[in-house]
Amino acid sequence: MHKLAVGPRARGAIDIADTPENNLRRIAFAMDVQVPDLTVMLLDRPRHQSLIERVRLLGSRLVLISDGDIAAALMTAWPGSGIDVFIGSGAPPRRCSPPVPCVASVARCSAGPGCAPGGVGGASRRRVRSRGEARIADLVPGKDVAVAVTGVTGGGLVRGVQYHNWWAETHSLVMRAQSGTVRDIRTKHHFALDPRDAHRLV
Repeated sequence: MHKLAVGPRARGAIDIADTPENNLRRIAFAMDVQVPDLTVMLLDRPRHQSLIERVRLLGSRLVLISDGDIAAALMTAWPGSGIDVFIGSGAPPRRCSPPVPCVASVARCSAGPGCAPGGVGGASRRRVRSRGEARIADLVPGKDVAVAVTGVTGGGLVRGVQYHNWWAETHSLVMRAQSGTVRDIRTKHHFALDPRDAHRLV
């Protein structure tokens, strides 16, 4: 499965069936920057070596990650993340179907990627076959969309769980498409307390 995600400034500029070079040139044009100004994120995998070299030849900045391609796709739509493009290939749709609507839902909430990774089912799959790509409207047809993301191991989008003496802290993002609100939430969990008393500190 080929994956390509961009932020709102490059929405509509990408074509999953085109070459990485042409996509990066169109993305740069849409964002009113030069190709070397783009920051491209990829999974550090042997299958991506050729793709990495092609991106380097264009002069774009590269960020290689060991895992977390779902978070990487979300980062392209997140202001201040510093990531303009996520590109690569990975697992077949039957393994990736559950997270794919999550990426599209965040895109709806943040006016993000114009093209989300494939791996949809039912009638949507037939529409995707005809175009060769999956668009946000296919993956998340509803209007009142809400998403909550909480970090476990951490990454560029949200921090992982931070452990302290007798308590832990989690970092979450809660987004709603209809209102356009994004809530950045840090929560303290007093896990050393008796569960019957914990609700008093929530």
